[in-house]
Amino acid sequence: MAAKSALARTFMQALRPDLGRPASSLISDVLLEDQPIQPPEDINDIMVSFSTSEMQSIEAEFKYTLLLKFPKGCPKLTRVRENISNWGLAHAFSVVPMNPRHVILHLTSVDDFGQIWTRGSRSIDSPSFRLLKWSSKFCRKEESSLAAV
Repeated sequence: MAAKSALARTFMQALRPDLGRPASSLISDVLLEDQPIQPPEDINDIMVSFSTSEMQSIEAEFKYTLLLKFPKGCPKLTRVRENISNWGLAHAFSVVPMNPRHVILHLTSVDDFGQIWTRGSRSIDSPSFRLLKWSSKFCRKEESSLAAV
């Protein structure tokens, strides 16, 4: 691994230099290997790409991350958080909206991950949901082939 230089910036700093540290200390920032290129004049040409080592870092950071998929739409995020708080988790977690039908549940412990991944009940305030294992190959338009065994 290359030494971190004084000029190294994180992904968040490259996208939003006006922001300080992220709101959640549960999810660490990914260090970019190279300085990002200047964005093109046409905003439609902007693209983000990650190196293999950056993807490995992201995969490691999110190894205990699940997605809650609500086929008919997600309930209020406060209700999702309250409900998950009652699941008896032993360690810190964060709940972040992804889109109107998916919620990201980032766990910090393998024990909590196992407890939730194999959990029987699959509803919050009546709307049922499916648990999906987060993967860098996740595509919201395709069904995941990952399942608890």
